[in-house]
Amino acid sequence: MPEQRGLRSQALVTQLSESVPEICLTWCHASSAVEIGRLLGADLSTAARRTVVEADNESSERVSQTGESNVLVIGEILPWHLVAEPGGALAARRIGQLAAGSEAISLVIGDTLMHYSLLYARDGHLLCRLRWLDEPSGDTAFLKPYIDDLDFTHETTSDDWKANALELVHRITGVSLTKVWLERPHIRYLVTADSI
Repeated sequence: MPEQRGLRSQALVTQLSESVPEICLTWCHASSAVEIGRLLGADLSTAARRTVVEADNESSERVSQTGESNVLVIGEILPWHLVAEPGGALAARRIGQLAAGSEAISLVIGDTLMHYSLLYARDGHLLCRLRWLDEPSGDTAFLKPYIDDLDFTHETTSDDWKANALELVHRITGVSLTKVWLERPHIRYLVTADSI
């Protein structure tokens, strides 16, 4: 069973690396995508249905025009909402707000500069951060039952680190990010200078 989970996570890492190499994925609890969009400063009038890859194409265009991505794709993996941000990390920067009265987890994948981190917040406060090739920061004691057989040491390759991070998110949330979720259209919002 652990080997199957590892293969599933490795396959997802490969898919993300090939289709959306710069992305922030944030799991949080909310009543709706609109609530999350509002909290992140999205222009709610820009709502449209997009897949993550389609949003990544929009993100690339926005970066070339404005220097900022600010494209949010918000969908459900019940009982969680998942915010996918191709080329951005607004939800990771606002993880404390997303975790108000609950919890939130952000996985930042930056293949271009090989920057990878996982942030966990609860009740409005960032509790810990794991980074590839760096020591964990914050209080990681609560992770012990979830992390024992996952390797986050300096010897871990970037792909193994990402697969282990996805597995850790699965263990904490009880839900799995899947290829189907990534390929299905969800609500896309744009964050504009006027909406922040």
